[in-house]
Amino acid sequence: MPTPIPVFIEKCIRFIETTGLSTEGLYRVSGNKAEMESMQRQFDQDHNLDLVEKDFTMNTVAGAMKAFFSELPEPLVPYNMQGDLVEAFKINDREQRFQTMKDILRCFPKENYEVFKYVNSHLNKVNQNNKLNLMTSENLSICFWPTLMRPDFTTMDALTATRTYQTIIESFIHQCAYFFYNQPLADGLPGSPTSTCSREQVLNTCLFILPLYRGLRQETCVTTHPTGCSVLCDTHIPIYQPLIRMNTHAHTKICFS
Repeated sequence: MPTPIPVFIEKCIRFIETTGLSTEGLYRVSGNKAEMESMQRQFDQDHNLDLVEKDFTMNTVAGAMKAFFSELPEPLVPYNMQGDLVEAFKINDREQRFQTMKDILRCFPKENYEVFKYVNSHLNKVNQNNKLNLMTSENLSICFWPTLMRPDFTTMDALTATRTYQTIIESFIHQCAYFFYNQPLADGLPGSPTSTCSREQVLNTCLFILPLYRGLRQETCVTTHPTGCSVLCDTHIPIYQPLIRMNTHAHTKICFS
């Protein structure tokens, strides 16, 4: 049976895990816009593109990989599952909360589940090297939740739940072995399910997210995330339409070409 992992994602992650896990600011530091566009054009022309031979920088490859998910017709975490995840995360009992989240995860469409597992396994490896790259599961979730979930920010409920969305993705990264490999829960927990964002935190998060939703070509923007760290938001670039399609149930279907 063919793998549901997109060829481009597989190539990028293999490249990063081979040579770049110690890169400081991996996924936080933006790649060069021109290099990312060049890489995307070359991959569109040749899916056997050798990233090592072409000498792309680590941040270029990481930026292009992250941007891939913002271009899917629907997010990797399906819209119809996001409300359930938010409600599950409100459960105070730790074991019950994560078990409920795991049950919801098992309801993902197969392709979404397999790709989400693949990406979270990779991000967990990045987190394991955080003493070198400074990218903890929290920092990685800040970079990835807007593209993996892409909630409807025209509603105030979504805006005030931004911390919850981010911590849900942090949980999947930090507890990757539990969610995907049937291992016991790891020590250490993301933020409390009852934590909330202040008005300033919501505003800062919106400044980080808006470029992903406007469909604009613009230069990298810098904002301060609620954690206090600077966050670089990559340029919005259309990519890899041949790799994706929609099914009749409006779930994201991810196919290799």
